[in-house]
Amino acid sequence: VLVTPQKMTEIMKTAEEIVKFKKRSDKSDAACFMGGDLVLEAKKYLKRNNILCFFEPERAARLLGKIAMFK
Repeated sequence: VLVTPQKMTEIMKTAEEIVKFKKRSDKSDAACFMGGDLVLEAKKYLKRNNILCFFEPERAARLLGKIAMFK
């Protein structure tokens, strides 16, 4: 999931929906919430719920690419 804050973006609600999805799915998940301080609380929430969360899409893509190599 890639999130960039826009005027209509509900950042925390998006994080909550990601956690709900994780609880009912066996899929791997990761998020990239760009926006610095605007997304900090949502990022902490995801981390508390064991979801990888990045600030930069390049780092997320690099890690996910490495994980995919082992599947």
